[in-house]
Amino acid sequence: MIPFSIMAAPLLLRAVSIWFDLVQSHNAQKDLTSLNYDQVCGIIILCHVFGSCLFLLPSTAAKLGLSYFEFETDESVYYGFILASVIIAMLLMFPVKRIDARAIRCIAHLEMATLMFATALQNISLATFQAFIVTPLFLGTGTASSRKGVFFKRLIVLLAHPVMILHVVLLLDAYRTFPEETPPSILLKSLSAAKRSVMYSLMDSFVYGNKMYDTCIQFYLPIWMLHWLTAGQ
Repeated sequence: MIPFSIMAAPLLLRAVSIWFDLVQSHNAQKDLTSLNYDQVCGIIILCHVFGSCLFLLPSTAAKLGLSYFEFETDESVYYGFILASVIIAMLLMFPVKRIDARAIRCIAHLEMATLMFATALQNISLATFQAFIVTPLFLGTGTASSRKGVFFKRLIVLLAHPVMILHVVLLLDAYRTFPEETPPSILLKSLSAAKRSVMYSLMDSFVYGNKMYDTCIQFYLPIWMLHWLTAGQ
């Protein structure tokens, strides 16, 4: 149990640090912004509602893709996720007003630490990936003093999106497997593999009861939304 806790320690320490800064700032009246717990909870619940809606997306995307574009099921689901992710990211790009973004970031770190700890109990390799790849990206989403800084912070968070991670991993794997292929060919192979991977994860979840897809959509993706919302603020 102790190694699992150590993996989540950076996020927990950063969350505690943010919380102490919030309390000191609020008590000393250095910041006129109220913590607004109800609004903070509302934003967190909204992000998790978005995740639940994405969990119900595959069946709808498959029907719409077949009816209007004559796509195969894997293509419909894949492009549906891409479109939904872009829409959600655009909706959450606006600055958070009348709410201290540090409070949302604090809770997002705690949720990510909890998810990492729970994942380590069943899949230590995935938890290790989260600890050494995803956690540094999320820890780099602090405040920024300029628009360029905010853009850079959002770019860091974008690298932690599930679709982005999937494409990067498959692109590297395609390059390792087919080193003699041209870059466009490797790109097409990785894109085709990404479509099949999304479909395989769905089948693994709905048919065999694997919880990887469920965890990613209903827990990890809302946590990513919270970090995306507060990046640079």
